[in-house]
Amino acid sequence: MKKITTKITKSTLTLMGIGLCTSLSLWLGNGAVFAQKIPSNWSNNSYQPPKNIGKPTQTLPGGVRGGIINIIPVVPQVENTYFGVTVEAYPSFLLYIPELNPDTKYAQFTLKDKDGNEVYQSSFVLNTKNTIITVSLPKDMGLTPLEINQDYQWNFSVFSDSLRVNTAKINSSGLIKRVELPSTINNQTAGITLDKQAKLNQIRLSAESGIWYDTAANLAKLYREYPNDLDLKNDWETLLKSAKLNTLVNVSIF
Repeated sequence: MKKITTKITKSTLTLMGIGLCTSLSLWLGNGAVFAQKIPSNWSNNSYQPPKNIGKPTQTLPGGVRGGIINIIPVVPQVENTYFGVTVEAYPSFLLYIPELNPDTKYAQFTLKDKDGNEVYQSSFVLNTKNTIITVSLPKDMGLTPLEINQDYQWNFSVFSDSLRVNTAKINSSGLIKRVELPSTINNQTAGITLDKQAKLNQIRLSAESGIWYDTAANLAKLYREYPNDLDLKNDWETLLKSAKLNTLVNVSIF
């Protein structure tokens, strides 16, 4: 995979954006099958990745390090590691950013392959507080798509100096694996402009298949667009609670 590095120097966090036209779509068999809600087993703090992919192939020490203030990944803990799967070649990552000290605002996101080779890095300035942010892998900068059935380690660090020479004040890390599109879901509506309910149905099908990263990123984007929709609110709360992230239920989404 080709390594790519980006740098963002604006005073506000620049996000790569999430394309909600995900490859997950409605399964058409003997009539359309629609997911009704985020799976009920998710609501019992019991999210598990799809059984056919097994457990994470490695674990990361600590998950979140660096003192009183924590950057919290919007990812469940599996085998003591923040871990989830995606079907996207260029997935998105959600992280909770608390109120930071004024001198702790220089952030860096990196992604490494299973051999520890750095394949992507993005540096930017944080100007947010008490907010969930999205960092997305860019599709149009020559980055090779994630390989299927491979683990990748991501790391998010916050520094007190713009050159990022000093030791990171806060550090959070996790694992992501790209898996194949489930056989019960096809690609018939990819690229089609969908209304809110159709997008929500796609998200719920993604959740039923255990595809955490895509479910979380797409649901966050849709909920941010329609913050007063009760169905979206309930699904968002269920998703967070499934990963024991109850404290983030009322946090805004940047």
